[in-house]
Amino acid sequence: MWFVSSLVIQEGGALVPFDSITSYSIHVMRTSILLLILSCVLISCKRREALPPQVEAFDVTYAVTFTGKWASPRFGVPAGVHFTELVGAVHAPDTLLWEAGAPASRAVQLVAEDGVSTELLQQVDALLASGSARQAINRPAPPPDGPDSFQLRLSRKHSAVSVITMLAPTPDWFTGISAFPLYRGHRWVRDTTLFLFAYDAGTKEGNAFSYDFPPTVPRGTVQQHTVSSATPLAGGNAVLHPIAELRFQLQ
Repeated sequence: MWFVSSLVIQEGGALVPFDSITSYSIHVMRTSILLLILSCVLISCKRREALPPQVEAFDVTYAVTFTGKWASPRFGVPAGVHFTELVGAVHAPDTLLWEAGAPASRAVQLVAEDGVSTELLQQVDALLASGSARQAINRPAPPPDGPDSFQLRLSRKHSAVSVITMLAPTPDWFTGISAFPLYRGHRWVRDTTLFLFAYDAGTKEGNAFSYDFPPTVPRGTVQQHTVSSATPLAGGNAVLHPIAELRFQLQ
Protein backbone atom coordinates (compact mmCIF):
# COMPACT_ATOMS: atom_id res chain seq x y z
CA MET A 1 0.00 0.00 0.00
CA TRP A 2 1.30 3.41 -1.00
CA PHE A 3 1.01 6.49 1.16
CA VAL A 4 1.69 9.95 -0.27
CA SER A 5 0.25 12.24 2.37
CA SER A 6 3.50 12.43 4.37
CA LEU A 7 5.87 12.63 1.34
CA VAL A 8 7.75 15.93 0.97
CA ILE A 9 9.66 17.35 -2.01
CA GLN A 10 12.32 19.98 -1.92
CA GLU A 11 11.37 22.95 -4.12
CA GLY A 12 13.42 26.14 -4.22
CA GLY A 13 15.13 25.30 -0.99
CA ALA A 14 11.88 24.66 0.85
CA LEU A 15 10.16 21.46 1.67
CA VAL A 16 6.71 21.28 0.18
CA PRO A 17 4.21 18.51 1.01
CA PHE A 18 3.45 16.34 -2.00
CA ASP A 19 -0.32 16.55 -1.47
CA SER A 20 -0.14 20.38 -1.77
CA ILE A 21 1.66 20.04 -5.08
CA THR A 22 -0.92 17.55 -6.25
CA SER A 23 -3.79 19.92 -5.39
CA TYR A 24 -2.07 22.75 -7.17
CA SER A 25 -1.45 20.58 -10.26
CA ILE A 26 -5.11 19.56 -10.35
CA HIS A 27 -6.14 23.22 -10.12
CA VAL A 28 -3.82 24.14 -13.00
CA MET A 29 -5.10 21.23 -15.05
CA ARG A 30 -8.73 22.18 -14.48
CA THR A 31 -8.00 25.77 -15.42
CA SER A 32 -6.23 24.65 -18.61
CA ILE A 33 -9.14 22.41 -19.58
CA LEU A 34 -11.63 25.24 -19.05
CA LEU A 35 -9.53 27.60 -21.16
CA LEU A 36 -9.28 24.96 -23.89
CA ILE A 37 -13.05 24.45 -23.91
CA LEU A 38 -13.63 28.20 -24.04
CA SER A 39 -11.19 28.53 -26.96
CA CYS A 40 -12.98 25.77 -28.88
CA VAL A 41 -16.33 27.46 -28.31
CA LEU A 42 -15.00 30.81 -29.53
CA ILE A 43 -13.43 29.22 -32.62
CA SER A 44 -16.67 27.37 -33.34
CA CYS A 45 -18.66 30.61 -33.09
CA LYS A 46 -16.27 32.38 -35.45
CA ARG A 47 -16.52 29.55 -37.95
CA ARG A 48 -20.31 29.61 -37.73
CA GLU A 49 -20.33 33.35 -38.39
CA ALA A 50 -18.04 32.87 -41.39
CA LEU A 51 -20.24 30.23 -43.02
CA PRO A 52 -21.81 31.35 -46.31
CA PRO A 53 -25.61 31.71 -46.58
CA GLN A 54 -27.60 28.58 -47.33
CA VAL A 55 -26.85 27.40 -50.84
CA GLU A 56 -29.90 27.49 -53.10
CA ALA A 57 -30.92 24.47 -55.17
CA PHE A 58 -29.21 24.15 -58.54
CA ASP A 59 -32.34 22.96 -60.35
CA VAL A 60 -35.82 24.28 -59.63
CA THR A 61 -39.35 24.13 -61.02
CA TYR A 62 -41.65 27.12 -61.50
CA ALA A 63 -45.40 27.12 -61.92
CA VAL A 64 -46.07 29.75 -64.60
CA THR A 65 -49.42 31.42 -65.31
CA PHE A 66 -49.98 33.63 -68.34
CA THR A 67 -53.17 35.66 -67.86
CA GLY A 68 -54.57 37.64 -70.78
CA LYS A 69 -56.11 41.03 -69.92
CA TRP A 70 -57.26 42.00 -73.41
CA ALA A 71 -60.87 42.95 -72.64
CA SER A 72 -63.10 46.01 -72.62
CA PRO A 73 -63.13 48.62 -71.10
CA ARG A 74 -59.36 48.53 -70.48
CA PHE A 75 -58.72 47.98 -74.21
CA GLY A 76 -60.25 48.28 -77.58
CA VAL A 77 -61.22 44.77 -78.64
CA PRO A 78 -61.48 43.96 -82.36
CA ALA A 79 -63.44 41.16 -83.98
CA GLY A 80 -61.36 37.99 -84.03
CA VAL A 81 -59.12 39.14 -81.15
CA HIS A 82 -56.51 36.55 -80.14
CA PHE A 83 -52.97 35.86 -79.07
CA THR A 84 -50.90 33.42 -81.11
CA GLU A 85 -48.77 30.58 -79.71
CA LEU A 86 -46.67 31.54 -76.70
CA VAL A 87 -43.11 30.66 -77.70
CA GLY A 88 -39.68 31.21 -76.18
CA ALA A 89 -37.10 29.47 -74.03
CA VAL A 90 -35.46 28.95 -70.66
CA HIS A 91 -31.91 30.06 -71.33
CA ALA A 92 -28.66 31.53 -70.02
CA PRO A 93 -28.91 35.11 -68.70
CA ASP A 94 -26.67 36.49 -71.47
CA THR A 95 -28.84 35.05 -74.27
CA LEU A 96 -31.43 37.21 -76.05
CA LEU A 97 -34.33 36.26 -78.32
CA TRP A 98 -35.56 39.84 -78.61
CA GLU A 99 -34.76 43.19 -77.02
CA ALA A 100 -36.55 46.52 -76.73
CA GLY A 101 -34.61 49.22 -78.54
CA ALA A 102 -32.94 46.76 -80.93
CA PRO A 103 -34.05 45.69 -84.43
CA ALA A 104 -36.30 42.64 -84.49
CA SER A 105 -34.75 39.49 -85.93
CA ARG A 106 -36.46 37.83 -88.87
CA ALA A 107 -37.74 35.16 -86.45
CA VAL A 108 -39.34 37.79 -84.19
CA GLN A 109 -40.70 39.64 -87.24
CA LEU A 110 -42.52 36.50 -88.39
CA VAL A 111 -44.13 36.07 -84.97
CA ALA A 112 -45.10 39.75 -84.66
CA GLU A 113 -46.52 40.07 -88.20
CA ASP A 114 -48.01 36.64 -88.90
CA GLY A 115 -47.93 34.65 -85.68
CA VAL A 116 -45.56 32.16 -87.32
CA SER A 117 -43.15 30.70 -84.75
CA THR A 118 -41.32 28.06 -86.84
CA GLU A 119 -38.14 30.08 -87.33
CA LEU A 120 -37.99 31.25 -83.72
CA LEU A 121 -38.31 27.68 -82.49
CA GLN A 122 -35.50 26.67 -84.86
CA GLN A 123 -33.40 29.39 -83.22
CA VAL A 124 -34.26 27.93 -79.81
CA ASP A 125 -33.27 24.45 -81.04
CA ALA A 126 -29.86 25.86 -81.99
CA LEU A 127 -29.50 27.37 -78.51
CA LEU A 128 -30.40 24.01 -76.95
CA ALA A 129 -27.76 22.29 -79.07
CA SER A 130 -25.10 24.80 -78.04
CA GLY A 131 -25.95 24.60 -74.34
CA SER A 132 -27.19 28.20 -74.16
CA ALA A 133 -30.79 27.11 -73.51
CA ARG A 134 -32.34 24.39 -71.39
CA GLN A 135 -35.99 24.21 -72.43
CA ALA A 136 -38.09 25.36 -75.37
CA ILE A 137 -41.42 27.02 -74.65
CA ASN A 138 -44.15 26.28 -77.17
CA ARG A 139 -47.60 26.72 -75.69
CA PRO A 140 -50.94 26.82 -77.52
CA ALA A 141 -52.37 30.30 -77.96
CA PRO A 142 -53.46 31.56 -74.52
CA PRO A 143 -56.92 33.13 -74.18
CA PRO A 144 -57.00 36.92 -74.67
CA ASP A 145 -58.89 37.32 -71.39
CA GLY A 146 -58.03 34.43 -69.11
CA PRO A 147 -55.27 32.19 -67.70
CA ASP A 148 -53.04 29.48 -69.11
CA SER A 149 -50.78 27.56 -66.71
CA PHE A 150 -47.70 25.40 -67.25
CA GLN A 151 -44.38 24.53 -65.62
CA LEU A 152 -40.77 25.37 -66.44
CA ARG A 153 -37.54 23.78 -65.23
CA LEU A 154 -34.63 26.15 -64.55
CA SER A 155 -31.04 25.86 -63.35
CA ARG A 156 -28.55 28.42 -62.09
CA LYS A 157 -26.86 28.18 -65.49
CA HIS A 158 -30.17 28.63 -67.34
CA SER A 159 -32.04 31.04 -65.08
CA ALA A 160 -33.65 33.47 -67.56
CA VAL A 161 -36.93 33.22 -69.46
CA SER A 162 -38.04 34.82 -72.74
CA VAL A 163 -41.46 34.50 -74.37
CA ILE A 164 -43.33 36.24 -77.18
CA THR A 165 -46.84 36.10 -78.62
CA MET A 166 -48.51 38.15 -81.35
CA LEU A 167 -51.45 40.50 -80.73
CA ALA A 168 -53.87 39.74 -83.53
CA PRO A 169 -55.19 41.20 -85.70
CA THR A 170 -52.49 43.91 -85.78
CA PRO A 171 -49.70 44.97 -88.18
CA ASP A 172 -46.68 43.82 -86.08
CA TRP A 173 -47.67 44.11 -82.44
CA PHE A 174 -46.71 41.59 -79.79
CA THR A 175 -46.13 41.11 -76.08
CA GLY A 176 -43.74 39.07 -73.96
CA ILE A 177 -40.66 39.21 -71.76
CA SER A 178 -36.99 39.28 -72.69
CA ALA A 179 -34.37 37.41 -70.63
CA PHE A 180 -36.15 37.90 -67.31
CA PRO A 181 -33.83 36.59 -64.53
CA LEU A 182 -35.29 34.35 -61.84
CA TYR A 183 -32.01 33.74 -59.98
CA ARG A 184 -30.77 37.00 -58.46
CA GLY A 185 -28.40 37.75 -55.59
CA HIS A 186 -27.71 34.02 -55.12
CA ARG A 187 -31.41 33.44 -54.50
CA TRP A 188 -34.30 32.09 -56.57
CA VAL A 189 -37.22 34.48 -56.90
CA ARG A 190 -40.01 32.96 -54.81
CA ASP A 191 -43.13 34.53 -56.31
CA THR A 192 -43.40 37.39 -58.79
CA THR A 193 -45.96 38.75 -61.26
CA LEU A 194 -44.82 40.64 -64.35
CA PHE A 195 -47.00 43.11 -66.24
CA LEU A 196 -46.72 42.59 -70.00
CA PHE A 197 -47.18 45.58 -72.29
CA ALA A 198 -47.75 45.79 -76.04
CA TYR A 199 -44.72 46.23 -78.30
CA ASP A 200 -44.23 47.23 -81.93
CA ALA A 201 -41.68 45.17 -83.86
CA GLY A 202 -40.75 48.15 -86.05
CA THR A 203 -41.20 46.16 -89.26
CA LYS A 204 -44.63 47.34 -90.50
CA GLU A 205 -46.54 50.60 -90.70
CA GLY A 206 -50.05 50.97 -89.32
CA ASN A 207 -52.04 52.07 -86.31
CA ALA A 208 -55.17 49.96 -86.65
CA PHE A 209 -56.53 46.46 -86.05
CA SER A 210 -55.47 45.10 -89.43
CA TYR A 211 -52.71 43.08 -91.09
CA ASP A 212 -52.74 45.05 -94.36
CA PHE A 213 -49.97 47.61 -94.02
CA PRO A 214 -46.72 48.14 -95.94
CA PRO A 215 -43.27 47.40 -94.46
CA THR A 216 -41.53 50.10 -92.46
CA VAL A 217 -38.67 51.56 -94.52
CA PRO A 218 -36.11 51.84 -93.12
CA ARG A 219 -36.86 49.26 -90.47
CA GLY A 220 -37.24 50.55 -86.96
CA THR A 221 -36.52 48.99 -83.60
CA VAL A 222 -38.70 47.17 -81.09
CA GLN A 223 -40.55 49.78 -79.03
CA GLN A 224 -43.15 49.66 -76.28
CA HIS A 225 -46.45 51.05 -77.51
CA THR A 226 -48.03 54.25 -76.20
CA VAL A 227 -51.59 55.53 -76.53
CA SER A 228 -50.61 57.54 -79.62
CA SER A 229 -48.85 54.64 -81.38
CA ALA A 230 -51.63 52.08 -80.68
CA THR A 231 -54.74 54.26 -80.54
CA PRO A 232 -57.34 51.56 -81.19
CA LEU A 233 -55.76 49.25 -78.60
CA ALA A 234 -55.99 51.98 -75.94
CA GLY A 235 -59.76 52.05 -76.53
CA GLY A 236 -60.16 55.68 -75.52
CA ASN A 237 -58.25 55.28 -72.24
CA ALA A 238 -55.65 57.86 -71.19
CA VAL A 239 -53.04 55.13 -70.61
CA LEU A 240 -52.15 51.86 -72.29
CA HIS A 241 -52.61 49.17 -69.66
CA PRO A 242 -50.66 45.89 -69.43
CA ILE A 243 -52.25 43.50 -71.89
CA ALA A 244 -51.26 40.38 -69.92
CA GLU A 245 -49.64 39.20 -66.69
CA LEU A 246 -47.06 36.47 -66.22
CA ARG A 247 -46.69 34.95 -62.75
CA PHE A 248 -43.78 32.75 -61.62
CA GLN A 249 -44.15 30.67 -58.44
CA LEU A 250 -41.23 28.60 -57.15
CA GLN A 251 -42.33 25.04 -56.39
